[in-house]
Amino acid sequence: MQTRINREIIYVEGASDKNALTVLLAPLIMRKQQAGISIDIFETSDGERKVTLLSKVPIKAVNILRNKPDVVVVAFPDLYSRNKGFPHETLQALVDGIMQKFDVALIEKGMRDNNLVRSRLKIFCFKHDLEVLLLAAEKSLIREFGNNL
Repeated sequence: MQTRINREIIYVEGASDKNALTVLLAPLIMRKQQAGISIDIFETSDGERKVTLLSKVPIKAVNILRNKPDVVVVAFPDLYSRNKGFPHETLQALVDGIMQKFDVALIEKGMRDNNLVRSRLKIFCFKHDLEVLLLAAEKSLIREFGNNL
C-alpha cells in the first residue's frame, strides 16, 4: 500500500523563480491545501544557484524522501545556462544528470534500486527565461499585483 502524499517540496534556483511560481501556482496551492497537502517552494542558497540546485538538491531529496514517505520533492532548474554543474545541452540530459546524482546518493545511503523513493523525485525545468512564462500569466499577475504592473 502506497503512503498518501501530504507535502510537496519544490526547489528552484532563485528568489524570482520562487516568487513567480508562488503567484502562478496560487490556485493549485490553494486546492492542494484544501485537500490536506502543503506545497513549499524553496530557493537554493547563494553562490552559483544552478550548480547548487543540480549538486545539492538530489542529495537533500534522498535524505527527505527516505525518511518521509508522505513527501514528494520537485527540482525545478533552468535549462540555461547549459553545461553548468554537469554537461547538458537538452532537457533530457539535465534530467538524466540530476537522476544520476540522486541514484548515487541513494546507493550511498544503502537504498540501491529503490523505485518507490525514486518515483517521488520529480524534475521539471524552465526551458526559456522565466519572463516568457510570466508573459503568459497576465491574469494571475494582475490578481496578485493589481494594476501596479
